[in-house]
Amino acid sequence: MTRRRLTIDFAPRTFWRAARLARWHHGLLMLAGLVLAGLAAHTAWATLQQVGELDSELAVTRGRLARRLARQSAPPAAQDPARVEAANGVIDLLNLPWRPLLKALEQATPPQVALLSLVPDAAGRRTHGTAEAASHQAMLAYLQKLNQQPGLGMARLTRHGSQSESPDKPIRFEFDVQWQDPAP
Repeated sequence: MTRRRLTIDFAPRTFWRAARLARWHHGLLMLAGLVLAGLAAHTAWATLQQVGELDSELAVTRGRLARRLARQSAPPAAQDPARVEAANGVIDLLNLPWRPLLKALEQATPPQVALLSLVPDAAGRRTHGTAEAASHQAMLAYLQKLNQQPGLGMARLTRHGSQSESPDKPIRFEFDVQWQDPAP
């Protein structure tokens, strides 16, 4: 049988007595805790310094902005009419009824006709198109079908010619077509 040492200590516990009786790894943990607390305190102090600097920069920026707004209180200069007209043209193009227009053109286009380009004219409410057809009959049938298509009308041929360099010799033609606003 092994004998264990029995420790009996009736002395009152104090901090220094507990520290003397503690094992070495307890002291190491306490030292690590103190180091981490010191690092946290240093980080908090540095963060508070940065917040103070940012607050002062914000105050300076607000002052500059207030001075700039005070200087700009004069009414804006008159707009250049050419720029206003160009901007309105872009707005008109963006407000075109694209979906109904393209759907109507797609429904009217037979397999014998290839639509090559569309150039809208928002002010004139018309579209100028370029297409190729297999024959003169297909071209004329396409223009007639455009005139009958809901939302479209007044389709007219503006130019046509044969493509002699192409092996199939298609007819390339240009046309104008009016469109109406879709029904609400």
